[in-house]
Amino acid sequence: MEKLERVLAAEEDARSALAQAREDAVRIREDALAECRRVESESAAKAAAAAAAHREKALRTAGSESAALLDDAERTREDAVAVARGRLDAAAATLAARLTGD
Repeated sequence: MEKLERVLAAEEDARSALAQAREDAVRIREDALAECRRVESESAAKAAAAAAAHREKALRTAGSESAALLDDAERTREDAVAVARGRLDAAAATLAARLTGD
């Protein structure tokens, strides 16, 4: 009878160890899933922040380049107006000289 009790006790210990192992496995799996979700969330946040920073840099660069192009266009326009006025003044003087007979 003592042998049977030892066998039954060993079997109960084995069942208890198996149940504990199952609980440990479930906890480890849940912890791993939680860590995966945390890492995924952090990665998404970092990617979004990097994309926003890149977008802001691109917008600043585009703004600077646009301002430089506008300044260049304004200088070109001013030069063209100055040339046109010079030609107009010369043409008006020539026309006036012809009309007055000079």
